[in-house]
Amino acid sequence: MRQLTRNQAALLSVLFLPTVLVGLAPVLALLASRAQPVLAVPRQASLPGFHDVQGTVGFALLVTFPILFVLATTLTPILTATSTIVSERERHTLDLLLALPVRLGDILLAKLGAVLAAGATMIVPMFLIDAVVMMALADVDLSYIGGALLLILCTLFAAGAASLLMALMAQDARSASYCVASLPVPPLFLTALCVVFVPGLWRFLAMAALMVALAIAALVAGLRVLTLERYLS
Repeated sequence: MRQLTRNQAALLSVLFLPTVLVGLAPVLALLASRAQPVLAVPRQASLPGFHDVQGTVGFALLVTFPILFVLATTLTPILTATSTIVSERERHTLDLLLALPVRLGDILLAKLGAVLAAGATMIVPMFLIDAVVMMALADVDLSYIGGALLLILCTLFAAGAASLLMALMAQDARSASYCVASLPVPPLFLTALCVVFVPGLWRFLAMAALMVALAIAALVAGLRVLTLERYLS
């Protein structure tokens, strides 16, 4: 967290994405959907995920918003992890770990906690603003708000674990950028599948479970593949 606040460009980049994707885009989408409430039902409406989509407001709530939330929540920890890890390596602060009796698992959990705390601090308040707007304009209930918040937290967990693993395995800023560039693809792909094939609010639970599975896989891979020497190199 301290390295991120020192780098003003990185901090602005991390703040800009959730502001646009979580704070601004959903509000604009709701306003646009209320201006044009009628939605032409496509042939794909026979798919399970489109059974409960009614009008443009329903399309925004059940199709557009999950994709926006996953995209924003995936990109934020990616920028946070790469900025902090690259900054530590440039300042050679990682070398201090050699003198400490710490295990690699403790280091990974501490780094993951910092990344998750930074991401939650940026995204959750913006989502709460969205929740108030959605309850006022779209008359959504607490079950939708709770499902969306669960999806955001689980996606943050998955993206934080995966991006931290990639950033730690990279040797420099360029290789770290290349490694994490493809990380949003699996979460977005799984989100699209759930949007298409899982009906109603069950899609939030399905997406959250898949994100937790991705996070556990990234943590297990990190503990098995990443060594202390590679971490410090």
